[in-house]
Amino acid sequence: MFTYAQTWTEKMLPRAAPGGGSAKALRWLVLADRPFGEAERAEDMLANSITRQLEDAGHEVVRVCRRAKPSNSSVKIKGSTIFIDPTREGLKAFFDAEIASVRPADRILCLWHLSGTADPCEDPGMVQTHLLRSYDAILDLARVLSTLALQTPVDLWIVGDKSVQVDEEPVDPEKACVFGPAIVLPQENPMVDCRVVDLNIDDPNIGYQLGAEIGRDVPGADAIVALRGNRRWGPHFSEVALASQISGRETLRSKGVYLITAALGRIGLSLTEYLVSLGATVVAITRPSVPDHLSSGRADLDEDGWTRRLAALDGSKGQVVLRQGDVSDFDSLSGALDSTVREFGRIDGIFHAAGLADLKFLSEMKDTTSAGEFASKLVGISNVYRAIQRLQSTHGQSPEFVFLFSSLASILGGPAMAAHAAANRFMDAFARQVQGKLGVRWINSNWDDWDYSYDEQVTAAYRTRQAEDLALSSDEGINIIKRILATIDNGQVIVATRPFPPRVRQWVDQVRIITPDEQPDEQNRSPPEEVRTGKDEVLRHGDPRSIFLDEVKNLLGAEEIGLDDNFFDVGGDSLLAAELQAHLTKSDRWRSPQLDEIIGAATFGDLYERICSGDHSSR
Repeated sequence: MFTYAQTWTEKMLPRAAPGGGSAKALRWLVLADRPFGEAERAEDMLANSITRQLEDAGHEVVRVCRRAKPSNSSVKIKGSTIFIDPTREGLKAFFDAEIASVRPADRILCLWHLSGTADPCEDPGMVQTHLLRSYDAILDLARVLSTLALQTPVDLWIVGDKSVQVDEEPVDPEKACVFGPAIVLPQENPMVDCRVVDLNIDDPNIGYQLGAEIGRDVPGADAIVALRGNRRWGPHFSEVALASQISGRETLRSKGVYLITAALGRIGLSLTEYLVSLGATVVAITRPSVPDHLSSGRADLDEDGWTRRLAALDGSKGQVVLRQGDVSDFDSLSGALDSTVREFGRIDGIFHAAGLADLKFLSEMKDTTSAGEFASKLVGISNVYRAIQRLQSTHGQSPEFVFLFSSLASILGGPAMAAHAAANRFMDAFARQVQGKLGVRWINSNWDDWDYSYDEQVTAAYRTRQAEDLALSSDEGINIIKRILATIDNGQVIVATRPFPPRVRQWVDQVRIITPDEQPDEQNRSPPEEVRTGKDEVLRHGDPRSIFLDEVKNLLGAEEIGLDDNFFDVGGDSLLAAELQAHLTKSDRWRSPQLDEIIGAATFGDLYERICSGDHSSR
């Protein structure tokens, strides 16, 4: 087991070649909300500075501005400025035209995530409110880009402010949600490299720093960069040694009173069982209604066996008190805390385990997907904080600690994880902001998989051959929770089942530029020796099945792969699945596969039959 803390380390870019950045003339899209030359706010001046620098370097620059509301024409061209509708449909119409053009964009700079508002200007259709500079705008951009069949790689920079905290500067946790779509986009469409740059918009020299960051022939590999003054920072993950509990000084006490949100979820229920067996009182907050008698074991109430598991605790040292409530409803949550203190005199600790993992690929996300994820994380943790404030004002009491359950998805992303990663990233940023406040220990933990049901766990997106075998058992998870409580006063702990920095480099840093003819690194792509061969060896050259297998073999860097093999058994992972999708999209012998089809196919033969069905089967 590996545990880490996240800090920031200064990272230098190599010195640029004489004469500035890129030696090649590129086509740039600068997504800003004012045409070039207009500037009322700091972000407008930054957009103008960057545009001038790029044009002076010989690049073609097109400004893309959103209207305040949709119009009859979703795209309007006015010189070197393009006005689009502020909707996903407007973005899609623009990018569809862009990739169909004679010279589509090489690089994109998105400034829509910066602070501030745009005042009315000459064009009454320009954005005038803060609304569209939100997570939703970046999510729409990612949803559109994820579906594009790009012929050449595109570099995207998303520029924001107050989304990360390097030192003690203020952070807006809601802005941290941008990392969800930003990290997941290149994992679902490997033809897009996406980087997030966080900066101080009021720094008078920030335009030159940002220009140096984006204006190189070969962009830096760092997916996340914070520019502060003249210094450039990147996230760093250092190992943390967790202490063992000392007898008699345990944080979790036999007579303690603990409140658990989502107490009937997999982690919540395991924690409830442990605390009750210890002799503690657990106030279990649960959204579904509960039966009067736990021993009823009604199947319609008990798909996961929780009534039977709770009934089995009868006679234990401690007790469970079930309270129906919703963490996204402040009055409901605050009422649960209030009644707990009235009944038991105190709350020793709160475990916030509520979370929804509604896994949807960017191309499949509905407008309500993020709202469902945010209810338990973004709204829920904010309500926990406010409920403790009310508890202090009404009872003069507060818990000793709040223990938050986040996910590695907030750092690593993962296919179909955009909304979940965004919600957890908010909680990570929120926890950092409130450390030590209200006289409470705020501990945030980011977890790898627990072994309940691998396919249903949120980090199943990072699927590999070994991942399921490395998942945490519930006993291991509970032991780590106890050790975190014995070690960490306030702060974040990352819990991983295998070394974490290499996974960040693989999943997050933008070191991949995928082209149809590119050969992957043999060392990283070689399948295990036990790969089977079979009937595929006799396929004639030119047979569509043989061509299909050649695509797979070229990607994985192996020769002995057959239709009876499973993608993950021969060395594939979820990132390679996205790359395989990009490779297969280039052929008209079959339809373009969906990412979930590649991930879910039992064998390559199964995948081949799926994508060759229908109109393409006769090709």
